[in-house]
Amino acid sequence: MCAYKLRERDLANTATAAGTSMNEDRRVTNESLQRARAVVNEDIKRARRTALVLEHIQQAILQAKESLERGLLMYEELPAPW
Repeated sequence: MCAYKLRERDLANTATAAGTSMNEDRRVTNESLQRARAVVNEDIKRARRTALVLEHIQQAILQAKESLERGLLMYEELPAPW
């Protein structure tokens, strides 16, 4: 009977340790996913801003081509970074 109780206690301890380990693994995984999500979201924001800036630059180039008689762009026609 004593051996049975020892085995039962060992199994309970093992199950508790496994549960604790799984909880810790889930926590680490969730933290990693949150960091990855933040990085991806920031990259998406940068890509959108870059696309907008490129669009402004393209518009400025088109305006310069259309106004060859003027030759230069007006300050107001410059794209966003300037």
